[in-house]
Amino acid sequence: MNFSKLVALALSFGFLLSVAACATHPTVSSDRPDLIAAPLSGTGGPKAYCRKDDNELVVQVLNQSTTGTDKASKTQVTFSNGLDLKKDTGALAGGASQDVSFPMPPSCFNPDCRFKVMVDADNNIDESPGEAPDNHELNNKVEGLCAG
Repeated sequence: MNFSKLVALALSFGFLLSVAACATHPTVSSDRPDLIAAPLSGTGGPKAYCRKDDNELVVQVLNQSTTGTDKASKTQVTFSNGLDLKKDTGALAGGASQDVSFPMPPSCFNPDCRFKVMVDADNNIDESPGEAPDNHELNNKVEGLCAG
């Protein structure tokens, strides 16, 4: 392997590690909010987002920055059966969270219920500039699964 290919491979690998690190443990900026759908503690993968209360999916929206949001946002859940719901999420101080509940359609379970969550679904919160290397908009989407 020649030197230029080795450098390209190393840079690609480093980039992938950086992306993976941001996806699981995003960098927290103190000058901008950073909203995420918080996973259940001690659980990995899509099941980490299956937080239920009776027949409702509960999404915990967390501002993992030290800077608060100055306005409300929307949280969206799209279930695998096509049902698409949006709900208001209040303004969040730095480190604060809010639970947002969505009715889980029984038809989603086939046998499991898959869903996608997007916090700040309408991009109302200025989390970071689009060109920033620590773009906090990139961690607004997650995929979840509740076993049937």
